[in-house]
Amino acid sequence: MRITQASTYRTVLSNINNIDDNLFDLRMQGTTWRRLNKPSDDPTVIGPVLETRSQIKENDQFLRTLSKMDHLFAAADTQMASVEDILVEAKVIGLAGVNDTYTADDRKTLSLEIGEIINEMVRTANTKLAGEYVFGGYKNETPPFVKNPNYDPTTFDKNVPTTWPVHYHGEENRIKLEVAPGEMLEGNATGNELFMGVSKDDFPSDTTSPGMGNIFNTLAKLQRGLATNDMPYLTNIQSDLDVVAEQNRNIRSTQGVRAKHVEASMDKFMSAQTDLETILARYQDADTAKVYSDLTRQRTALKSAMQVTGSISQLSLLDYL
Repeated sequence: MRITQASTYRTVLSNINNIDDNLFDLRMQGTTWRRLNKPSDDPTVIGPVLETRSQIKENDQFLRTLSKMDHLFAAADTQMASVEDILVEAKVIGLAGVNDTYTADDRKTLSLEIGEIINEMVRTANTKLAGEYVFGGYKNETPPFVKNPNYDPTTFDKNVPTTWPVHYHGEENRIKLEVAPGEMLEGNATGNELFMGVSKDDFPSDTTSPGMGNIFNTLAKLQRGLATNDMPYLTNIQSDLDVVAEQNRNIRSTQGVRAKHVEASMDKFMSAQTDLETILARYQDADTAKVYSDLTRQRTALKSAMQVTGSISQLSLLDYL
């Protein structure tokens, strides 16, 4: 069989093109640190790679949701700790108010302090996290607690809502978020149960649920007793302060359990994410040492092929004589 110079030249050029393609792929792997940059690089692993990427993306979404809920629980816990401190301060003032050494004017001064405590409690109840009100339920874009501009501690009546110092404009349902496939978890307590003493089942209501108390109204009762110098009223208010303090502690404890569940779920998903990323790397990441070794070999092959091409192009009829 006769092999012409033209066919030899075409063969060498085809070899150079193949080497050049290989060099391009290797340079791409060296740049991206991935051996899988397009489906044709390894069609057998495209299915597993896409499935693994999908699982990683889904886990990322759950981790973002869990992180949001974790921050929400942390913010709520901080504020409930503040509620505890504020109620302790109110009780100290209340106990001072029943002291026989205090005059009516002294109690009026204490009444003003309770007024400031009510304002501080409102600020705590209207806490925001990332632009959303923590205790508003699903109505988290507007302040859930609004002060009554007509509030007068001397005319406060727990049975007449128009005399109350603060009203709740939030929602009764706790925010629910999907923290795992098919698993919904309730967020932190809403303002109606924590501050107003009204459970979800009883909402809306102007009467507190059994065993619960309205924090703002309890403080208003204390303020009224001090402002009007009503000693029997002040004596009876101490047990009400104990009720709302216990209410705050119980809700805080319940949320602590939920927060631990969130933390455990985050740990589980982060561990799974690490495993998935390891699997994905096994499929698509390049072996750096091998890439640079192959680059060196292909460059040497290209140099040799170019030398052969140069030799062929210089051949003439005289070379065969």
